[in-house]
Amino acid sequence: MLPFQLVQRQELTERLSKNDFLFGIYAGIIMVMFLYNLVIYFLTRDRSYLFYILYLLTLGLAQAALFGYSDRYLIGWALYLNMIFEVLSGALVGIASIFFINYFLRWKTKAPKFRKLLLLVIPLDLIAITLLLLGYEAFAYKMVNMVALTGSIIAIIAAVKLAQSGYKPANFFLLAWSVF
Repeated sequence: MLPFQLVQRQELTERLSKNDFLFGIYAGIIMVMFLYNLVIYFLTRDRSYLFYILYLLTLGLAQAALFGYSDRYLIGWALYLNMIFEVLSGALVGIASIFFINYFLRWKTKAPKFRKLLLLVIPLDLIAITLLLLGYEAFAYKMVNMVALTGSIIAIIAAVKLAQSGYKPANFFLLAWSVF
């Protein structure tokens, strides 16, 4: 079965308007979180906020690409970049999330073995970006998704272990990632 429907023009316009409105709310929330954490970073100089800001930026761009807004509002003028942006932004989200998780959960001292595992995600995402730029879009897309799944599993298992050991930030991390 193909995932499409025939609808009247009025119904299509209403659906698209509703989707645009809902994505606007989402984008607004991401922007507010970005600005709030930017202020917190400048006040505290805590690098985990800087990496969280980078994560929010790349996440917002990736979501815009997935829902078709990047070509309409951000990079419609750059045809090649627009074609690869969905996969590229997904890989960049993966890299940014690794930096954020590493600093927020203090893995260098709290979970060094998991840190080593999680840091392997970065070269894998860079390989996916290289494959994407070489023209292997479908394979790169699948690779980014598999790397994201693997990295998420590693991060959640490590955060559970840290939470069980009494490390409070791991509880906040798990709560946030369970919602996401």
